[in-house]
Amino acid sequence: MFKFILITFILFIWLRHTYKRKLHFASPSVFLLFLYFLSVSLSLPHVFVNNEHQSLDSSYFDAALVFIFLLFLFLFPFIKIKESEIKTIILPNNKTLYLFSIVIVLLSLFSIIYFLPIVIIVFMFGDLNVARLQVTQGEGFMSESIVNTIAAVSASFYIIAIFLFFIYRAKGTNKTLSIFLLMSSLSYVLHVFAFVGRDGVVFWVFSFIGAYGIFHRFLPHTDKKKIKRVLLYFFITAIPLFMAITYDRFSENPIYGILSYAGQPFPNFCLAFNADYPVSNGASFPLFRELLGMPIVESERVEYGGTYSWVFGTFLKSFITNLDLVGTIMLGIFMGVILLIAFKNTNNRFYFHQLFLYFLYFQVYSQGLFYFRQYTRGGNLYIIVSFLFFFFFQFLNRHERNPIILKTVDTVSKSVSEPIKKHSLKILLVL
Repeated sequence: MFKFILITFILFIWLRHTYKRKLHFASPSVFLLFLYFLSVSLSLPHVFVNNEHQSLDSSYFDAALVFIFLLFLFLFPFIKIKESEIKTIILPNNKTLYLFSIVIVLLSLFSIIYFLPIVIIVFMFGDLNVARLQVTQGEGFMSESIVNTIAAVSASFYIIAIFLFFIYRAKGTNKTLSIFLLMSSLSYVLHVFAFVGRDGVVFWVFSFIGAYGIFHRFLPHTDKKKIKRVLLYFFITAIPLFMAITYDRFSENPIYGILSYAGQPFPNFCLAFNADYPVSNGASFPLFRELLGMPIVESERVEYGGTYSWVFGTFLKSFITNLDLVGTIMLGIFMGVILLIAFKNTNNRFYFHQLFLYFLYFQVYSQGLFYFRQYTRGGNLYIIVSFLFFFFFQFLNRHERNPIILKTVDTVSKSVSEPIKKHSLKILLVL
């Protein structure tokens, strides 16, 4: 039991220190740490309520220390980025930004049109738990096809649609396009509902809050109120569907089910780490293995050490069962070095191309509260495309002659008020 309290305390100290530096709860790094703190703090209630006491044994203390070490290794470079000090965001010219936004909207709307009929069929099925079992056994409500793949990959662009929405709200132009961007971001929620999953609702909220944390200082006060109202409407619409799946999957006690959903990752990591877990050697990176000319491997669905391969255990469990401990440490170092190089010398500014990398990492780590979500070919492709967008817009930035420069609202106010003050001083001197 002591290890649960210790890791919770360490995360609380880390969260408090980060909040004092960033000074805003919605700051992505603060929000990210809060999610892990909340999950670990709920792990002990989960263990007692759901009678999963094995992880309380003192033999799992080493696993808890490895957990916090790996979490620090992966998250520290991301948290080190001074996003709360950003005063300007450098964007491409209006035409380039507009055309790119239209492409994202069209792809996302295609995804919505494809998945919406499937979601309707799913929720008319009757027993959503049976529907979920059918999906896990490969008997889903859709067949594998190129159209399905395009729709799935397009749905993964939802975070791009969200931060483009905030960009246009901050610019104060193309309000109709901004609305379409926000609507199209729901493609991911529908995509997950089509597989009888709840993660889409949770991950959409994570991404929306994370994007708001970057752009809130660029938004006028009236827009902040509207955006908070949008979030409320989303909850009103999506939560009943979320709860419908929860009630069918945990009909005996859905409240325990929700507690298990939030609190199980840390105990499951400890159980898995101490077990003789099978190392898949990259089953979660199928597309990368293909590109390297390596044969595809399938991850095993097995029970080991009092836990199961398919239950939540954070992205750290996913990486360890893919690459073992040494490989996971090397991956953490590699990812950290890339991030630190990409964001060195930001000088209180972000560039458009950096947003793709920033939100890619935010997604991996926020969704990674449960597991490594980008484990499919589509997820791997999204990682690759994010880097391609990063390099493409970095190249455009070097040759951009008419960039759009977003400034924080307080910066704009100062730049407007300073000439007024000087003019007033001249009047006083004349008088």
